[in-house]
Amino acid sequence: MKKICVYTCITGKYDDLKEIKNIESNIDYYCFTNNKKIKSNTWKVVYIEDSNLSDVLLARKIKILGHPTINQKYDIFVWLDAAVEFRRKITDFVSAFLKTNDVFVGFKHGLRTSIDEEMNACLRFRKENIDRINRLREFYKDEKYDYSNGLIESTVLIKKMDDAKVQETMMLWFNIVEKYSHRDQLSFNYCIFKTGLNVRWINEKVFNNEWFKWHEHSENKNIDKYMIYYGNIDDYDYNNQIENFYNIENNTYEIKEKILSNTNRIYIELTKNLFIRYNIIKLNKKVVDIEYHNTFRYDGNNVFFKKPGFIILKGDFKKGENLNLKLIFDPLEEYEKNELIEYLVHQIVDLENVVSETKQNVKEIEKVYNELVKVHNNIINSNTWKLTEPLRIIRKKIKRK
Repeated sequence: MKKICVYTCITGKYDDLKEIKNIESNIDYYCFTNNKKIKSNTWKVVYIEDSNLSDVLLARKIKILGHPTINQKYDIFVWLDAAVEFRRKITDFVSAFLKTNDVFVGFKHGLRTSIDEEMNACLRFRKENIDRINRLREFYKDEKYDYSNGLIESTVLIKKMDDAKVQETMMLWFNIVEKYSHRDQLSFNYCIFKTGLNVRWINEKVFNNEWFKWHEHSENKNIDKYMIYYGNIDDYDYNNQIENFYNIENNTYEIKEKILSNTNRIYIELTKNLFIRYNIIKLNKKVVDIEYHNTFRYDGNNVFFKKPGFIILKGDFKKGENLNLKLIFDPLEEYEKNELIEYLVHQIVDLENVVSETKQNVKEIEKVYNELVKVHNNIINSNTWKLTEPLRIIRKKIKRK
């Protein structure tokens, strides 16, 4: 039986380590970390250091290149982001997707289809800065890289580290990550384009499938920053985006900015946190309408239930004018979160029932329509219809007169 290594990496305080609930005998579980507070009863915790790398790059290095502790000891390596927890047996997952001649298995991205789209998303959601993105774009332009080469979702990977093509690709991948951008999804598909590594792609949603569930990263839960940008939401001016800290007093959060360009729409990302109640208590008179996004009305308030939480201000805004906005944020209590989740689940079920009923009604209508078409065709093709055609022609002529 082939020996499997499942490994993850936690640097800084980005994630909590989830204990393995179903230990499998032919699997060893490793967590690499520079956080000495992390302990485990089910993972073999290996403490790592590299003063030349940031926490993010150190985690990427382990993810991509592995570690001497494990690299020569196993046949199959399963990388898991620390936020991932398996629902089913990992050996069944490997058997389902890693076939005999495969050396690398990855998920296709669930939302986007190219590195180009991912670069735009990274800028939009502040995952990377514009200078590094522009350098990477120039590099791909020089390389004549075709963006239609797909996009990986690198949360879960299966690989055989002893394969020469895998080793070549992993070395190139980390070199690009280190030189251009720590967002590893911006470079993997370029790397397989260069090395010719054959990847078996999984077409399921990595964050919503039968195999595993995903937990939120242990990011900063404070609401301290906002982001403002202008133009079309899918093609806005990255050079005119603003990221700044709220002026916070008690429970009131204030935005005071100069508008950077003439526009009729201003997008403001208020928070990345979920289940936050919020109300706008002050806003410029220039605003004529507000669109609330990723928001659900709960108990008379707006609540963010999906990231990022943002609003769109509509009006006639001029460059240099003041933008002044005040809000009150209030996190939901745990019982309120549970109530809202339960309500949303019921809403989804109700919508699914409506969709099901609508599909059934469409089928019935199609059935009646097909019967009518059949009757119509029978009449048209009947001898009686053909024999009476001259009479119908005469009747039409008389009506015209």
